[in-house]
Amino acid sequence: MGYRIESVSKDGEAYVFSSSGAEFTSDGDYVIHLTGSTGYPPFTVDFTLDTVPPRLMLEGVEDGKAVSGEVMLISDDTSAAITVLLNGNDIGYRGGSLKKNGTYTVTVTDRAGNFSAYEFVIPYKMNITAVLLIVLLAMLLGGGALYLFRLRRNVKLEL
Repeated sequence: MGYRIESVSKDGEAYVFSSSGAEFTSDGDYVIHLTGSTGYPPFTVDFTLDTVPPRLMLEGVEDGKAVSGEVMLISDDTSAAITVLLNGNDIGYRGGSLKKNGTYTVTVTDRAGNFSAYEFVIPYKMNITAVLLIVLLAMLLGGGALYLFRLRRNVKLEL
C-alpha cells in the first residue's frame, strides 16, 4: 500500500539506500524514483541538498577596512541575493562598487537559505589639498582683517 523507493541517485550516480528508506546527509542533487502499489502511479522526486553558505570576495578590503576607497562584491554563487547595509540602513544594492564612507554589513544568501555576513569600513579621508586651501584662505582672511584693523587705528580725522 502506498509507494516504495525503486532507486535513488545522487549527482547522477546510484545512491545506496536500505529497505527502510534513504538517508540524505551530504550535499548534492538527488533523484528518487518511486513505484506505487495498485492504483498509485509511479513518480520521481528530485531535489538539491545544499548546506554550504555562499562566499563573497570583497575586492578592495583588507583587515576590515577599504584600502582604495572603493569596494567590489563578488559572490561565488551568481543566484545568491546580496543585501548591503550602510550604517545600518539598507541601500538597495543592485551591483557595482561601494564608495560611500561608513560601516558596511553585507549578507549574501543562497536559494537554500544559507548565508554569510561580512563587515567592513570605508573610512572618511581628508582631502589634503582642500584642507591646505581652507587653511590658506583662513590665513588670508585673518591677515586682511588685521590689516584693516591697523589701518583704521592709524586713520585720524582732522577738522
